[in-house]
Amino acid sequence: MGKVALFSIPKVEPKPPWRPSEEDVKRYGREFVEDRKRLDDFQIEIDNRTRERVAVLSNVLGLTYLNELCDGCALDEIVKLCERPDVYALLDAYHKRKVRERRGRHS
Repeated sequence: MGKVALFSIPKVEPKPPWRPSEEDVKRYGREFVEDRKRLDDFQIEIDNRTRERVAVLSNVLGLTYLNELCDGCALDEIVKLCERPDVYALLDAYHKRKVRERRGRHS
């Protein structure tokens, strides 16, 4: 299989994090609010990565219908699409490039 080259990593607007109010803390307790915040941050990270993958797949392979799906449905569809060698190779190359760029910034 040939190499896949990406020329740029798409910029995707991240979801804003959940900010509990003082009323939330009073109503549910600090421990619950902290647990909820950690879970929410984890879900946001998953959704942001999903939207990046959607951007890559729609821009490179023309799978623009993914843009119309919610984050969860798009992730389910991406999992199914990864059975295709071209989709798997593209996402693999994308991930490797992101890792290289991240390492380059921290060196």
